[in-house]
Amino acid sequence: MKKIQKKLYPLKFVPFHSEHPWGDENWNIISVGSVSSEIAEGFLAENTLDDILETYLGDLVGDSIFDYYNLYFPVTVKVAHMKGASSLQVHPNDDAGFERYDQYGKSKLWYIMDASPDAAIYMGFSREVSAEEFYQACKNGTVTDLMNVIRPQRGDSFFIKPGTVHAASGVVISEIQESSELFFRLYDWGRENNPTTAREMNLEEAIDLIDFNPFDGTDFKRNLKGFSNLVTDEHFIINSIDLDKQYPVNMSKFDSFIIYHCTSGSFNIITDDGFNGVVGAGESLLIPANLADFELSPVCTDTHVLEVSIPKPSDDEDE
Repeated sequence: MKKIQKKLYPLKFVPFHSEHPWGDENWNIISVGSVSSEIAEGFLAENTLDDILETYLGDLVGDSIFDYYNLYFPVTVKVAHMKGASSLQVHPNDDAGFERYDQYGKSKLWYIMDASPDAAIYMGFSREVSAEEFYQACKNGTVTDLMNVIRPQRGDSFFIKPGTVHAASGVVISEIQESSELFFRLYDWGRENNPTTAREMNLEEAIDLIDFNPFDGTDFKRNLKGFSNLVTDEHFIINSIDLDKQYPVNMSKFDSFIIYHCTSGSFNIITDDGFNGVVGAGESLLIPANLADFELSPVCTDTHVLEVSIPKPSDDEDE
């Protein structure tokens, strides 16, 4: 006799906290390596994301998503408090990731939740740079002379493609990324020269992964209002929503699960089958692919959410 599974519901997770020399971060939704988010509420509480993916398969992520990714959960969501400067780093694309390390590369979105008056985003180069010039600048501490520097404001977003050298300081960031452990530190603001603060550096290993062209600003969006699409590519679709009224969601329009990540304010989710829950600033909610239609409603003014879904993989894509 086939085992009857209880019906899935909107899922919140226990944040996984980590400390760094530049600040700290909370991983809201993660399934990478040995780390898998633990469900916070309901009958599935204390199970991990990996556990429920193995049990619910396409009901959780969507049939086409499961057929393509199998037991790999493709998105990670975190909130980073960057009080100091994060390391200057770069990520490989999927092709290089699989060829060299047998795992996905990393594309990601940074959304600025808050910024101090002296905050800085280092994003790509201000001009065309040679590999040798960049290498020497990392070694002698003059790399900021080569970087494109943006003074961020709350509500700004940056889609960071593989190959883009980047870092940040003085910001609170919501990060939506491919689920991957691959990142390469190139420069650490002198911390790499102090035995008490030194971390592994990867400049030589990653130098051929870098895009040395000047940053053209195409993937930078400044404080958009209302409903705006921030990213549409093969990895995810990310929309920015100022939630100032009821927002009905028709699940038939999506080929996957949805993640709603609240960057400010708070909202209530009400499903057709009676589920009711509140999501606050800095929290994330995973909507299973088989959930019935539902509605988001702002609890307070100045409520903003990021809506994340996965496009249907094309038939000719190779994993």
